[in-house]
Amino acid sequence: MNLSALSAYAGQRPLTSVLAPLSVCVYLMCFALPLSRDVSLLLLGAFGGLAVLLREPSIPATSPRVQLPLFVFLLATALSVIGSDDLSRSIELSAPFLPGLFLLYLVADGFPQRLSIRWLYFTFCVLTLGFGIGLLWMAWQDPEAGPQRWVDQFASPIFVVPNDVTFLALTTPLAFTLIRRMGFAFVDSIAAGSVLVSVAVAAVFQSAVALLTVLVSLSLAAAFIRPRLVLWLGSAILAAALLVDGLLGFPMLAKFAHIQDFNGRLALWVSAWRAFLDAPWLGHGPHTFVRFYASYMADPGLPDWLSVDARIVPWAHNLFLDALAEQGVLGLASLLSLLATGLWLGLRTQMVANGATQRLAAGAFAALSGFCAASLFEITLLRVWVVIMLFVLLGIVARLSFLEEEVADCHDDSR
Repeated sequence: MNLSALSAYAGQRPLTSVLAPLSVCVYLMCFALPLSRDVSLLLLGAFGGLAVLLREPSIPATSPRVQLPLFVFLLATALSVIGSDDLSRSIELSAPFLPGLFLLYLVADGFPQRLSIRWLYFTFCVLTLGFGIGLLWMAWQDPEAGPQRWVDQFASPIFVVPNDVTFLALTTPLAFTLIRRMGFAFVDSIAAGSVLVSVAVAAVFQSAVALLTVLVSLSLAAAFIRPRLVLWLGSAILAAALLVDGLLGFPMLAKFAHIQDFNGRLALWVSAWRAFLDAPWLGHGPHTFVRFYASYMADPGLPDWLSVDARIVPWAHNLFLDALAEQGVLGLASLLSLLATGLWLGLRTQMVANGATQRLAAGAFAALSGFCAASLFEITLLRVWVVIMLFVLLGIVARLSFLEEEVADCHDDSR
């Protein structure tokens, strides 16, 4: 895609066809800044609302494959909220689902062509590069403060704890699909730079979860797009992370020597399991883990070798155990069904598509896979960025799946 082609595209498409992509990209750029959340929601509502009202009839709705698991997931969440041990907390902290669902709809039903998805990927690259440089600057300015202090000083609503840099890691496969594909050296530089910065941030902020996410997601993207690069790319990521960690005195490697860090997570997982046994069907209510986990960890039956973190911990550091404890079997099953649907759509599209659609689907599938890997050890739907990333990725795979079906139908009609 060169500049003349882009100009031709812009000239041929009416304004209504760019409203949905514009609203999504503007929201992503704004919600991550230290601004009032109302500003980003207002912009999303204004541009997104216009996109819905003025939607082109020529842009057909996507296939309903993601709709049923999404409906079941929302129904399970609603039932769990109704029976929550803390109704007001569950309602308040589930509010990010509303913009997340709107983003899913806008991406899945409002993005007219693959170029829109490429620019969405580029938006993530810009965010990653900007935030990554900012976070590294904080570390450079005050090297003795430590990751948590750097995150606090950065003052972005995305980053609350150091492991939130996993957000940057999840964008790396999206960036990988853009390199040498959009025809702009500037875009290539931003995309490649965002990948390098993500690895550096994971190492500097001592986030093993973010580094694992980069390794899983970027290796998967390379396996689909450039299989010969997989081993080289994985080795390069590890070498770069070790180099940065070595320059800092190997703080991340030292974390692996402290088994109590893992034991602390294990204690939370045991607590989540015990909570599930007391409310197996609908759980204790979304985002209520912080209310009950301490009582389960104080149980004298807990093994002595499990270390208990004295800090207040609002989530189980495992998205699936979080769902099991807070929303029961129904909540976990609906979450797994939603993730499995997204992974299946991304993988299927990548396998049957060609060209740009194949690359874009490979990136989305790899990012969703990285999301699942990070879910095993850290991320939680308490974080707004986790909700937003999940629903945007689901919207992408739904849209790409439909675009591939549309091409296949055209080929069938031409025979």
